[in-house]
Amino acid sequence: MFSAFQYGTAKEAGLSIIPVLSLQALGGAAGNMICVHNVVAVLSTVGLIGKEGLVIKNNLLISIMYGLLGGAAAWIIVALFL
Repeated sequence: MFSAFQYGTAKEAGLSIIPVLSLQALGGAAGNMICVHNVVAVLSTVGLIGKEGLVIKNNLLISIMYGLLGGAAAWIIVALFL
């Protein structure tokens, strides 16, 4: 949804476009792990209504680590190869 905005921003800032767009997708995936309406939809499907806070709490650290590791990997790749 925001790829055109990210593309324009990366181009104007003189950044490599592919890593910026890749990190956008990675951030979206990490955010979906703790997105309230996604968690509610999943838990209502499997019959675990009322456990939303617990699931978000358990996924929060994983989501943060996923984003940080992806960002660090992109930083290393850009520094070494681009």
